[in-house]
Amino acid sequence: FFQAEDGIRNYKVTGVQTCALPIFGANWVNDVFVAGSTIYAGTNGGLSMSTNGGTSFTNKTTSDGLGANGVNGLFVSGTTVYAATNGGLSISTDGGATFTNKSTAEGLGDNQVNAVYVVGSTVYAATQAGLSISTNGGTSFTNKTTSDGLGSNVLKDLYVVGTTVYAATDIGLGISANGGASFTNKLVTTDPSLLPRSEEHTSELQSPCNLVCRLLLEKK
Repeated sequence: FFQAEDGIRNYKVTGVQTCALPIFGANWVNDVFVAGSTIYAGTNGGLSMSTNGGTSFTNKTTSDGLGANGVNGLFVSGTTVYAATNGGLSISTDGGATFTNKSTAEGLGDNQVNAVYVVGSTVYAATQAGLSISTNGGTSFTNKTTSDGLGSNVLKDLYVVGTTVYAATDIGLGISANGGASFTNKLVTTDPSLLPRSEEHTSELQSPCNLVCRLLLEKK
């Protein structure tokens, strides 16, 4: 067997029958969505799809329109496939054959999209800098942040039931009862001294400017 980082490929040895093996984008699979007999696997090397229940796969990458080969989350509705990637939210209207990528240019909070959920024509994208919501199928987005009640701008996952939106952040669970217009944040504790620092806040503290200021303060 020949196995590469981007999955198991076909192989042929002289005098031995050629065998077709499943092709994954990468062995690191971040998410999976199943619709009928079609399996969609979001990997670190592309979106791998099987139309025969997992017997074999084809892999889609940036050459097919994905914003990045790292696919973090998936949602499928009919023939429309939504792929949350490290380079934007990629949308396919032909079952995953080709994609159009949405980025900060369309209003996403950040190009790193960690998860996606869809209800009708409303698309919810959990980004590294807020919850981006589109009410027109992904044509344009508005972004929700801590100023709208989220515990952190770093969203890890989300779930939607009707007009109730659940947003998993790295500082609490944000719950909205009005379709994402505003949120109430749920925490283990409300004591600020015991709250973890978000990834966003930590990266800010590690900026060259803040590091210099902290060093000067420590010297005093």
